[in-house]
Amino acid sequence: MMRTGFLIVLWFSFLPLAYAENCVDGLWAFDNDESDNVEKIQREIFKRAEKGVTPEDLGIPAFVFSSAELQIKKNVDEVVIKFLAADGEKHHRYFSTVGKTKSVSLKSINSGNNTVVASWEKDVLIVETTTPQGVYIEEKFTLQRLKNKPQRLLIHSRLKNRVGLRLQFEKIYQQADVDWLACQKLSKS
Repeated sequence: MMRTGFLIVLWFSFLPLAYAENCVDGLWAFDNDESDNVEKIQREIFKRAEKGVTPEDLGIPAFVFSSAELQIKKNVDEVVIKFLAADGEKHHRYFSTVGKTKSVSLKSINSGNNTVVASWEKDVLIVETTTPQGVYIEEKFTLQRLKNKPQRLLIHSRLKNRVGLRLQFEKIYQQADVDWLACQKLSKS
């Protein structure tokens, strides 16, 4: 009897922790003040390129320099991120996190599919994307829990290509108050 009571107490003690892990779900707003200036980085890249060249021409998908709000949903073996591109087009990014490689088509890239591989390394989601143009993009998604403040999502991006492009920057997002408060309530109960 005592053993059963101990197991029940142990199960309830892990319940808030298990839910808190899923607190990545919800709406995330780009933090201009804390993030690297992605617009400036993008302008610098295009200064070196020919006139009229777009990010898609260079093989850089829309999500790389996007500062749009993110809608994130994490399931057991996948993560889905939705965002609105600068041109007003809705994008969905899907990552299988059980070791599957999934080729996805982004409408903004006319020349083919990107190869995407995602995996968890402790609490960090690592997403590696390779475009048909040879651009390699590594993103590390890290959830930063702050006491009595909205959580922050850090996305550290690293880009490189075959002709010498090497670039690193960080985007930071704040969790929407309604999602953060709901998560905090359920984590404490």
